[in-house]
Amino acid sequence: MKILIIEDNSSISSMLVKYLNKKNFDAMDTNNARNGLELIQKNNFDVVILDLNMPKFSGWDFLKKINSDGLVLKSKIIVLTASVITSEQEMELEQLGINLLLKKPIDPDDLIAKIHDTKELK
Repeated sequence: MKILIIEDNSSISSMLVKYLNKKNFDAMDTNNARNGLELIQKNNFDVVILDLNMPKFSGWDFLKKINSDGLVLKSKIIVLTASVITSEQEMELEQLGINLLLKKPIDPDDLIAKIHDTKELK
């Protein structure tokens, strides 16, 4: 399973890539949502793990752009955030096409279970 991690904290993203690759996933990361947008335009990923709060071009901006470009259907989107999400924001995320919303911190094994669960999501 090919996974893209879009997370501005390089410590978190590199740890997730190493862990997922050890668990036989094909994971890569970028610390910039604009780079993530370019990667998803040029490659096929089964799952995108996305942080919402990033400087300049946020996870929200990324979701709006892939939604307007029709790219949201290419991958399952897991939002992984430390931010407090209101019920209105959660509804907006669902409308933007995310498949799952998870709160940081998350146990890496729980994340893997959630990634496997995305196979069964819409």
